Amino acid sequence: MSSSGWARLTSIPQGIRFSSSYDPGLVAAMRAEIPPHAKKWSPSDKTWIIDQAWADKVAKLCEIYLGVRPAVPTVSGSAEKELRQIKLLYVGQVKERGNGENIAQGLISDKGREDWGVIFPEAVLRKWFLDDSKLDTVQTLYAVLMVGHDAPEDVIKKSFWRLAHQWHPDVCKEQDAAAQFKKINRAYEVLSDVSKRRKYNLGLALESNARNAARLEERYQSLYTAYRPPLRCGMILAEGVMKVGRFVITEIHNWDDIVKNGKTMVSSYAKDDKGELKLVINWR
Repeated sequence: MSSSGWARLTSIPQGIRFSSSYDPGLVAAMRAEIPPHAKKWSPSDKTWIIDQAWADKVAKLCEIYLGVRPAVPTVSGSAEKELRQIKLLYVGQVKERGNGENIAQGLISDKGREDWGVIFPEAVLRKWFLDDSKLDTVQTLYAVLMVGHDAPEDVIKKSFWRLAHQWHPDVCKEQDAAAQFKKINRAYEVLSDVSKRRKYNLGLALESNARNAARLEERYQSLYTAYRPPLRCGMILAEGVMKVGRFVITEIHNWDDIVKNGKTMVSSYAKDDKGELKLVINWR
């Protein structure tokens, strides 16, 4: 433990700004113990922006590694909501990120620079994609195709083709692309057939609890315990606030495919020849 270090926590609209004297142990602890979505390094002034919920933890780390414990301020005010057009290159799977938060991080293109600068809360994604299933159950076939239960045949067909383009194993390099593609095809097989759809709807109506509903769905698809957005990329119009240097989306207003020269962008996060994960973009 050092006794000559210094540390300061100050309130800003996005959260808490953290500055301190340099200590390699503190840097390592920040990286290991504060989750990525709760901190962001600001290279211009060499400070961290920290989520208020993690400020006490940062103060404790300062005490351990610098020998000083800075006072934790209360966030004064909050960032204003704004509407943004976002070029989303890739959105990951929803994960529990600490403090009970279930979010997905989005890789965006901003002024020619790629940055994991967008946060999607799980509830916001589920609302947009018409998916009201829970983490311990499976999606309905309607949610698989991103349509409502009263969707007409043409809407179901259009959504099926959109998803099939995104998840076809020939262009999507996600590890489970084939399984996702099979799930989409199975959902369309049922919902595009009047007789099968009627029977499926009757089965949904007769189920009285989540456990029985899960058993019904297992006849049509695999069980997933973590939510995956049906789309991985697109041009998004969304409302949100800046928090910890990232745009936290509170509501999605529109989600279009990215199209160039008549072809649709398909993005994946796959391993390269060196076994390292990287963004892979194809056009279909």
